[in-house]
Amino acid sequence: MRAVQALWRSRLREDMGGIAVYTAIVAIALLGIIGLALDGAGKLRATERADAVAMEAAPRGRPGHRPRRRSRRRSLAR
Repeated sequence: MRAVQALWRSRLREDMGGIAVYTAIVAIALLGIIGLALDGAGKLRATERADAVAMEAAPRGRPGHRPRRRSRRRSLAR
């Protein structure tokens, strides 16, 4: 029994600090994944907003729509 305990103690001493390195690597990877998720969500939100603006502006460019005429004063002033 003491031989088994001694074996485990020697193995644990060899692995000191290994968990800290593993934790640091995993934490950096998780921060990267979270950053990509937030960046993707922001891009999706911007795309949806652009689509909404385009849909709102679409009726103004429909065939048969007449744009407002400029007044003569503005065209003569140029």
